Amino acid sequence: MTIAVLAEFTVPAASVPAIRAALPGVLAFTRSEPGCARYDVAEDVEHPGVFRVSEEWDSREALQAHLATPEMAGWLAVRRALGMSARKVRVFGVSGFEDL
Repeated sequence: MTIAVLAEFTVPAASVPAIRAALPGVLAFTRSEPGCARYDVAEDVEHPGVFRVSEEWDSREALQAHLATPEMAGWLAVRRALGMSARKVRVFGVSGFEDL
């Protein structure tokens, strides 16, 4: 079953440049992981400091392996150190989908 993840986090405006600087490494690492079909981060243009993550994984096991990596623990620590708040993560099991 495909797993979709929609996440969001907020950092103070002063931390936005540091988050932007860290994101290319996070994206490259995650996209290279087994089972990662998609991993994208978007910054909200109307609400500075709000970032949204959309992910697609081949399985729950692939997602769990991703979450257990030292790189993801490090990414979480960076965001916490930069004042992350309002973190929300939702995981969806997708039984099927179609292109519109």
